[in-house]
Amino acid sequence: LVTIQSDKEAQYSILRVLYKHDIVTEKNTLYYRENLLEELYNSMMSARLQELLLTDNPPFIYADSRYTNLVRTKDAYESFVVTQDDKMEKGLETVLIENERVRKYGFHESELERAKKEMFSSMEKLYNEREKQESVNYVWKYYGHFLEDEPVPGIAFDYEFLKKVLPGIGLFEINELAGEWITDRNRVVVIMAPEKEGLILPTEEKILEIIAGVNDLSIEPYVDNVSDEPLLAVEPVPGPVQKEKKLKELDAVSWSFANGIKVVLKPTEFKDDEIRMTAYSL
Repeated sequence: LVTIQSDKEAQYSILRVLYKHDIVTEKNTLYYRENLLEELYNSMMSARLQELLLTDNPPFIYADSRYTNLVRTKDAYESFVVTQDDKMEKGLETVLIENERVRKYGFHESELERAKKEMFSSMEKLYNEREKQESVNYVWKYYGHFLEDEPVPGIAFDYEFLKKVLPGIGLFEINELAGEWITDRNRVVVIMAPEKEGLILPTEEKILEIIAGVNDLSIEPYVDNVSDEPLLAVEPVPGPVQKEKKLKELDAVSWSFANGIKVVLKPTEFKDDEIRMTAYSL
C-alpha cells in the first residue's frame, strides 16, 4: 500500500516504510529475551544510518529503522526518514538499500559487541540509580502492563536477567531477524510532505519503481571501520579561572575563564552517577 499526502502546516518531508507483523501474545521470559535481540538490532541499524549523516552530502536529515509496536494488534519493522524536500526519493532509496544490505549480509561481530556494551552500560546505570527513579518511568511501565500486558518485573530482575542472557546472544540470531522482518508482504509506504508551490511529490509508480530497483541493485557488504585513536591526540592545557562567584540563590558557582567561556556548576544529589552538560555560543 502506498499513500502520498501533503499539508500546508507540515514542516518537513517524512517517509515511512512499514512491514507489518502480528504481535506476540505469550509474554514470558522467551519474549523478554526476544526483546533484547530486537533492541540490539535496532541499536546497530541506527548506528549505521547515523554514520550516513556524517557524509559530505547526507541523503536525509534524520533516519531510523527499527522493529517496534505499531498498534495494539500489530508490530512493524519501520523505516522512518526525514528529508529535504528535494531528496525524498534519494532518502527513501538510501534507507531501503541499508535495509537490504543488512538482510543480505547481516551485521559484524564488532558491531554486536559495541551494542552489547552500550546496552549493559545503560542497564547498569539504571540499576545503580534504582532508588532514585523518576515517577514517569513507573507510569509508562504500568501503562504498558495494564493496556498491553507488558511484563514489569522491575529493574533488579532486568539487571540480573541481562547479565545472564546477554553473553549468550549470538550474531546469527540477530542476522536472521532482517529476513523475517523485511518482506514483500504487508508493506506500507507513507509519504507526508509540505504543501507548497514548486514542490513535486513522487508518484505511487515512482515509489514502486524505487522499491523494485533496490531489489535489483548490486549491494556491497558494510565495512565496519573502527578506530582506536584517542578522541584528542594531545590533551589540552586547562585555562585559568579569572573570576569565581558564588550564586547563593541557586546553590551554584560561576566560573569565568580567560578565553571568555563562562561555566555555571550546580552539584545535586538527584542521581548517584550522572553529570549533565549543556553548552551554547551566541
